[in-house]
Amino acid sequence: MLNRPGRARDQVGADIATRIADLESYGAMVLANPDFVERIKTNAPMNEARREGFFGGTEKFYTDYPTLMEANAG
Repeated sequence: MLNRPGRARDQVGADIATRIADLESYGAMVLANPDFVERIKTNAPMNEARREGFFGGTEKFYTDYPTLMEANAG
């Protein structure tokens, strides 16, 4: 399993494709995008992760990131 923080979107899956890794982790990208797989499949914009909410506090910047549907509805 390989983790490359700050990985460019066009590099998602590259380590698996080149057989450097069997798995890739995406950490903050998944945290900030509850519909991460759909965004990758459709080349939709990604939410930026807000680090200030990573280690406790409230749901602010932890569970309140908008989905594509929510972002397009507003």
